[in-house]
Amino acid sequence: MEHIFWLLNRSAGNQIVLAAEIEGETTLRAWRQALDALQRRHPLLSTAITLSSNGLPYFEVPSVQEIPLRFAADAMWVERAIATEWLDSQMADELAEPFDTESAPLIRAVLAHCEQRSVVLLVGNHAICDGLSLSLCFRDLLRSLNGEHLEPLPIPKSLDQLCGISTETSQPVPPGEGIQYPRDTPRVHRVKLSADLTERIILRARAEHTTMHGALCSAMVHAGWNASAEWREKSLRIFSPVDVRSVFGIGDDQCGLFLASSSVVIERNASESFWAVARQATQGLNVPGARGAICAQTQGQRKLLNSGLDAVGAVKIRQNALARDIMLTNMGRLRFQTEIGRFKLTSMWGPLALSGYPGDHTVGVATVEGSAHLTLASRSPLPSMLELAEVILIAASKDAG
Repeated sequence: MEHIFWLLNRSAGNQIVLAAEIEGETTLRAWRQALDALQRRHPLLSTAITLSSNGLPYFEVPSVQEIPLRFAADAMWVERAIATEWLDSQMADELAEPFDTESAPLIRAVLAHCEQRSVVLLVGNHAICDGLSLSLCFRDLLRSLNGEHLEPLPIPKSLDQLCGISTETSQPVPPGEGIQYPRDTPRVHRVKLSADLTERIILRARAEHTTMHGALCSAMVHAGWNASAEWREKSLRIFSPVDVRSVFGIGDDQCGLFLASSSVVIERNASESFWAVARQATQGLNVPGARGAICAQTQGQRKLLNSGLDAVGAVKIRQNALARDIMLTNMGRLRFQTEIGRFKLTSMWGPLALSGYPGDHTVGVATVEGSAHLTLASRSPLPSMLELAEVILIAASKDAG
């Protein structure tokens, strides 16, 4: 998986963005020290990707370079809260800024600071981390700010290693760049659902024999059908990454790339109720949680690489076999206490990642203090998509389907 993401980075920036709003008195120096402690804990946060003598990419720490931290002196605040437009634009700018994978580290941070509040953006290249890993990095940052020692961890195993798949037969990387997409800045928009609405959706989803994730998929599909005449005329494909940590007993300490993937096509049928579509999404996205199924998916990726997959081929696979209208990443409830000592994480936005080609709509969801936080990124966003989704969810939480 890391190898494929590295190939994709040759065509379009392959970075993940996650933002958090934090309460508690801090200083720029304290954040610098916390980032340094985070980097010492997680080995992949110090790496670059280089080619070995036999032409295969591997992680290397050429010399430890600190995580770049940009202090946003231009941050706009409204009544001690970060301005919506400012945070949206910062997330969009970071999504549009690729990493040079030959230069360490493959992570960076942005900090906005105001009295008792901080807003932090973590941006990581997808080859070294997934969205959940970045969320756990925020936990470690808060722990460090609170004076806790962060114990260094070993380099995490790849899915190839976890599945016992040999990489010795891999072919050297073919020369050449990928398909160069325009790197125009996407648009980012956010909506926070109330804790009451979030809980109502969860309870109704259970009663309807589906999940919160299924409900979110249905809301995005129906919002797209309502917002776009083009979308109303076609079926929609939803793609969802799936965390596999529990399958391999990895736990919630490691920062790495621990993902499988699944997709489902929702056929356009005006007679289908909201909850019928939610059930269809849940069933279609039911990625086998068994180790064997995940390893079979990983083995398929390895076979592609062994056949000489290059950057252009990786993009074509994404455009065809992995094509989607919507990518929905739902981290669910955060896997750590949001209050650590004198610090409290009050909101989390994302994770966001874009494929590079037009028409891709990425929705990242994180639930903090019982409220689902929805973030949308796209280079051609449908108008008011998240607001429409919220209205649809409100109605669905009241009506049987």
